[in-house]
Amino acid sequence: MNHITDTDNMVITPLELVNRLLDNGERDRALEVINEIARSAETDSAAGRWLIGDLANIVTTAYGKNSVKTFAIEAGIAYSTARQYKQMSAFYEVDMRYQLKNIGYSHMRAAMALGDDALSFLAEASANGWTVEKCKVEVRERIGKPAPPAKLLEGEACVQSVDIGTGRVVLMLTPGLDMGALGNLANQLVNVKFYEKEAA
Repeated sequence: MNHITDTDNMVITPLELVNRLLDNGERDRALEVINEIARSAETDSAAGRWLIGDLANIVTTAYGKNSVKTFAIEAGIAYSTARQYKQMSAFYEVDMRYQLKNIGYSHMRAAMALGDDALSFLAEASANGWTVEKCKVEVRERIGKPAPPAKLLEGEACVQSVDIGTGRVVLMLTPGLDMGALGNLANQLVNVKFYEKEAA
């Protein structure tokens, strides 16, 4: 439901229709339309997320903040998801959402933590072609949170020997793994997780 033709044969957006209904005092009909739009929104696309966020903000203003839970149920999404979409839509005005090249919803979600500096950060991210992961790392650094540990290697290995007394485990890594990141790790502590290999 991208556009609707109104009674005067004018093409309007779903949000414009909802706002017209609310302006005319048709609260019940407006809520029906909101729920219909939300159910048909594609949450796997940025446009769908923005739309649900905008609707959640309208619902909060028109029906009270507790109405967002009911809205989320009607939309078929988790309340926490509806709340996050609502926060994003409130933070980024419509005309800001598609301004920057190579900047998507997830970039903008990460940058929101920077508050007033989010837009200048996104301009920098766009100019440098940063991935979402790079943006998350940069945001964490700028707000003073330590970056999560880097993944050095992931793959399969065969346990060659285990010495419980000394804690020594010898592994034979699968040939072809890029072990370049391990070169400088001698005698350094790393986090290790072992999983059983699923039977083929």
